[in-house]
Amino acid sequence: MKQWISKLVIGLSLAVFSCLLTPETTEASQGYYDEYGFYHEYENLYFDDDYDSEEENYEQTVEDDTYYGDTTEEQLSVYYGDTGTLTTPGSWIDKQGRETTITRAEFRCDDDWNEVIQLSSDGTYQITGVGEATVQAEFYDMADRCLLTKIYYVVSGLNMNGVTLNKTSATSYVRREEGAYATSQFEFRLKSTGNRLPDQSDYYDVSCESSNEKMSASAYMKENQTIALDVYGSGKTTVKLTVNGRTFRVKLNIIAVGINKNSMLLSTGQSGQLKIYGMKKGIKWSSSKPSVVKVTRDGKVKALKNGNAVIKAKVGDFTMGCAVSVTTPERCKTIRQAVKIGKTCTYSQPQRMQKGFYDCSSLTWTAYKSSGISFGNSYYAPVAAAQAQWCVEKGKEVKGGLSEANIQKMKLRAGDLMFEEGADNGRYRGIYHVEMIRGYVCQGFDEK
Repeated sequence: MKQWISKLVIGLSLAVFSCLLTPETTEASQGYYDEYGFYHEYENLYFDDDYDSEEENYEQTVEDDTYYGDTTEEQLSVYYGDTGTLTTPGSWIDKQGRETTITRAEFRCDDDWNEVIQLSSDGTYQITGVGEATVQAEFYDMADRCLLTKIYYVVSGLNMNGVTLNKTSATSYVRREEGAYATSQFEFRLKSTGNRLPDQSDYYDVSCESSNEKMSASAYMKENQTIALDVYGSGKTTVKLTVNGRTFRVKLNIIAVGINKNSMLLSTGQSGQLKIYGMKKGIKWSSSKPSVVKVTRDGKVKALKNGNAVIKAKVGDFTMGCAVSVTTPERCKTIRQAVKIGKTCTYSQPQRMQKGFYDCSSLTWTAYKSSGISFGNSYYAPVAAAQAQWCVEKGKEVKGGLSEANIQKMKLRAGDLMFEEGADNGRYRGIYHVEMIRGYVCQGFDEK
């Protein structure tokens, strides 16, 4: 019994001694980490042992501390050409509801080479492109602490409200012979009374659809707000053009036209008639050489003197033509005789001088003999080399021969002979073949 009392007294003594060593309050640690990972130091703060709740202790320790560094995000939808200023808030309120005045702001674009937005450090901006950009703004207090970081996701498009086309219908002409493969090209210009539109073609998204299933269409954007539209085939169609979400409709009339002749041979004083298929009115006729061939307003052609000319028929922006060769009645007879032989007789060198047969040299000799020219032999057709030699000796060689320049300038005449040389046959200039020129054919017109 004495032993137990002794131990109890010792235990109580230790407990009393321990209480005497512990004060009512004790100094806290030097700091703490908040829920966002920021470290804060206490400024001689004390807490009471009597507080059992850690949450209450936490409220006391952060009473005078200011949290900073919030980050927010915002999407900013704008249009090309817009200008404005990103606003700076006057103050910031932390999670505990305490308000801090914002004294400074900094704005910057994440991409220094951004083409969508031009931004100043004070937040003023101009939208200079179409696409996306990211802008970051930081807001500071008087102590130069960053209270708030704001991310703007800028999405720029084109404001197509009020945008129209410079025209809503067009007419074009194509060659009748080309049929479904004929191609017509149109251009339409965007018009905007208030909104700014860029000139760069890559800022636009263009698509199209033809109402006529027999006429297909394709569209693309050119520079300077111009839409290029290609339509294939002929007829009438309404094309739906969609540009950056805005739809336009254009009515197109593509007329297939043709000319009844693109080559004509006339003797002096003769006349001929040209007609345009697909059109009855609105045709403008003209002659490249009115002194050689003239044409009336209804397409009647009159040969005035020897030479060559092109009769043009212009319908809208489309031009067709007929090449007209004017020569003597005798030479016209020669050409027609040569054409008849080529169409009705059989080619054969062994039988070249027999009735119903021909070769190149007997054809030209027979045709010209009917006009009184026999190339030095009235009874038998000389070979091509002998005919050429006779022409050269008579001073009838055309300088430049069958060259592109002579063709384009129409220096060659209907009925002229073309000799091909270069063979190793021991004959004059190695000539082995001869052909007769019937005249010219107008194949079409280029930009010149």
